[in-house]
Amino acid sequence: MKDFGCENLLQDLAGNSLLKTIIKQAPKLDTLNASLEAGVKKIKGTENFALYYGKSAIDILPAYKEELSRFIYCRLREVIKLLDTYKLDGDTILVIGGGSKLPFLP
Repeated sequence: MKDFGCENLLQDLAGNSLLKTIIKQAPKLDTLNASLEAGVKKIKGTENFALYYGKSAIDILPAYKEELSRFIYCRLREVIKLLDTYKLDGDTILVIGGGSKLPFLP
């Protein structure tokens, strides 16, 4: 069985070249995980949102969105395809577990 957990998303995000450029250092997995758990925050005085790297003011949202797109398209698509064979009369797939709280997960 393949592993489709959020650990894969964290690993991919840690290797993202845009992220490394934004934070100007090698990212730490535990800091990335804490950032995702904290979620996106509205930028005061604007309609925009940010995803801050740890307790810093560094917005890593562009890199996260890039990797989340790949994660959904490459990894979750396979899972949804497998689930489709078990579909009875329902038309909704529920995502449970820690990954269900990922920011911007459709």
